[in-house]
Amino acid sequence: MPSVNNARKGVNSGTTVQKTLKLDATTYYARVDIGNDGSGSLVESGGQSKGIVAFNDAATLQQSGSYIFLYPTQETWLGSPSITWVSGGITGTPADGEYYAGRVFVYDPQLDVSPFNITGVSKAAVVAIQMYHISGSSVSEVANPPSGSSIYLTVAGTTSPVF
Repeated sequence: MPSVNNARKGVNSGTTVQKTLKLDATTYYARVDIGNDGSGSLVESGGQSKGIVAFNDAATLQQSGSYIFLYPTQETWLGSPSITWVSGGITGTPADGEYYAGRVFVYDPQLDVSPFNITGVSKAAVVAIQMYHISGSSVSEVANPPSGSSIYLTVAGTTSPVF
């Protein structure tokens, strides 16, 4: 009967590989509190917005309703990002059919951002948000959310090349 070497049993088991891949996947959460003129303050208390490399708001970008998040370089994004906008900044009752909605743009998770001259960052995973003001039957337009509101963003990525 041939001998069996069990000295490294489990090293390449399915469970071990799954555990390793799970460690390579990260879910990032971001919260931005909106101020005047679309300026945004990245909230980092309580572990919120952990892992973000850089953030730019509408005031910095000089583009109404636009927010850009830079994350560590990823191999690929996992699933679709989700965004929630909290209407804490609306004073009074909104008119019928009036609300703000966000649209998320997920860019290459290994984007060369060196042309933007962000100190110490040459490649990054980039996610952008554009907020739209929708009012009644009029056409929606990109606009800054009201001061005092918040944007919440959830996005998942992995550094593993096998996903």
